[in-house]
Amino acid sequence: MQPKYMLLAKKIEDNIKKKSVGEFLPSESDLLIKYKTSRNTLRSALGVLRDNGYIESKAGIGTKIIASAPKKTNSQKRVQVLLPNTGYQFFYEIMDGINSVLNQHQVSLLYKNCNNDFAMEQKYLQEALLEDFDGLIYMSYFYADQIHFPEELNRKKNVVMVNNKVEGFEGSLICSEDEQGAYEAVSYMISKGYEKIIHLGGAKCSSHQRRNKGYLRAMSDKNLELHVYPVGSDYEAAYKFVKKNYKRKKLAEFSFFCANDFSALGCCKALEELGVKLSSRVSVAGFGGLDDQISRYPYPLITVKQDAFLMGKRAAEVVIDQINFEEKHKRKQEIFSCEISMPVKLIKNNLVVKK
Repeated sequence: MQPKYMLLAKKIEDNIKKKSVGEFLPSESDLLIKYKTSRNTLRSALGVLRDNGYIESKAGIGTKIIASAPKKTNSQKRVQVLLPNTGYQFFYEIMDGINSVLNQHQVSLLYKNCNNDFAMEQKYLQEALLEDFDGLIYMSYFYADQIHFPEELNRKKNVVMVNNKVEGFEGSLICSEDEQGAYEAVSYMISKGYEKIIHLGGAKCSSHQRRNKGYLRAMSDKNLELHVYPVGSDYEAAYKFVKKNYKRKKLAEFSFFCANDFSALGCCKALEELGVKLSSRVSVAGFGGLDDQISRYPYPLITVKQDAFLMGKRAAEVVIDQINFEEKHKRKQEIFSCEISMPVKLIKNNLVVKK
């Protein structure tokens, strides 16, 4: 069975053949509505049509039909993106950053969605060994600690990871300054008088472990007692922990630094139901700065904004450099493990001094 983007590409191709060269396709938003598809599927489909010489896209102008028949070419480079899921703003912003670079270099984008299934993620990594593409941008998520990167894939393909690093991977990781961002958030809470802070830890993935280090460093700098509970990374897990343990564990005087915004919002909801008002008795901080999540809730949440677009852009630049090196020197660039950290921004949301 063909991937969704290939089926969509065929539908759009059939429509193009009914139009004239020089006409423009509808806008991206109109195409999304017309074909009832996701943004990533649409962009991959348009990438196929662009590779085949049907269309060309220019920023601020649109997508123009330049041929009514496919153009044969073997020179087109292709980059595959392996996504944990397509349901979060964070990954959409990363994809936008990747697309901004690939479009500039006329590189085709393909993608696979793991649907938060670590078994499927491992399967896709094995399949990548046999697939025909020039570079791979790989994002793992909460299950990153359960994935093993195939050793042969390090040698055979140009690969860049984003956000989390899995066991066995030997190349470049593009991430955010997780430890420093967590350190700044917790230090800010302490400066406002919230010195009893629990860290609701997330998954064992590398990004959450870096945030845990930031919490530990900020608390230790002020010789404050550490309180770490590895409850998980989602809304429901944090909500249940706070509801169940708020009175039992005598947490009434504690504030919370959570592994991400999802768990922070779950924590806020539980506190609200317990009659605890934020900013006067306790404070809650998250990580990610996901507007599509935070804007739905009325809580004065402290968070750390990751620049997901910049992370995606940098990942695409690195993999393009690797592809160009291989084409020029007829061999893969020497593998070396490194982390390239993108800056983060503390979002304070007017936290008041604790009374």
